[in-house]
Amino acid sequence: MLISSADIGSNTIHQIIANIEGNSIAILARKPEILRFGEDTNAFGKISDAKLQRAAAVLQSMKATGEQFHCAAQIFVATEGVRAAQNAEYALHMLSNAAGTPIALISGDTEATLSFIGATADFALGEQSVSVIDLGGGSCEIVDGAGEIIHWKKSIHLGSGYLLDQVQPGDPFIAEDILRMQQIAQRILAAESFPARTGIIIGSGGSSGAIARFNPEGKFRQIITVSDLEEILSLAQTHSTQMLHEITNIPEHYIRIAISGAAAWSQIVAARGADRFYATQFGVREGAALLYCRYGADWLQTITDAPQQ
Repeated sequence: MLISSADIGSNTIHQIIANIEGNSIAILARKPEILRFGEDTNAFGKISDAKLQRAAAVLQSMKATGEQFHCAAQIFVATEGVRAAQNAEYALHMLSNAAGTPIALISGDTEATLSFIGATADFALGEQSVSVIDLGGGSCEIVDGAGEIIHWKKSIHLGSGYLLDQVQPGDPFIAEDILRMQQIAQRILAAESFPARTGIIIGSGGSSGAIARFNPEGKFRQIITVSDLEEILSLAQTHSTQMLHEITNIPEHYIRIAISGAAAWSQIVAARGADRFYATQFGVREGAALLYCRYGADWLQTITDAPQQ
């Protein structure tokens, strides 16, 4: 079944066109657009009309893409970028009209579930224990489970965009910028109580994706070590965004997300007692697409009503 699935987050609106057969998902097209809703909500408490108009145009284009692929369904979910906005109801109405279908505003708890289902679909893990961590622009979902069973999950207010807006680093970053971002992330994580980690860590979300491509070859590195994170943070202090774009070929607006994401991830892996994580592009979008194929149009209500494991 061909599915168009898109999530509207704090940093980006990201669409995939996926062909799904059973639990197998093949990505035919991927279209991310960075808008930084979180920048507005962090500064003003709501999403500006200018960004909503840009987002509406993006969603109209994504709707057209889904139609071109003759998708059986088009799914749109909104996460922290809209959840945190004072004008969330107005934004949902405007964006739903542009998408041509109601956009579901999901909770952090539901986002965590979708992240786990989507991210684990990219790995043949069987019943192996795993911790999925989806670091987005404004929130971070942490989910521990095995197979399809979720044992523990939590959504916390930590994101790459949030750190950028709190610190407002220069270009290049300076050591104090990096340290402040790490301290903010460490303080947020220290306020939480996590169960003991028993498996590998999978990093989902746009921040880990930007980190995974932060190399001269531009290849997606599936394993990210603490040393890799330290290298990114070191380069950020000696190279401008433009210089790093020339080195990595990553668009400039993703460079700063990768750097702030690396600052956050350096504290996340430490808090979870690890020295690396496995990066994936799969997450909320893929999870929603898989669940639609499994449960049909009532997929969201089905998982919302399901009892906790």
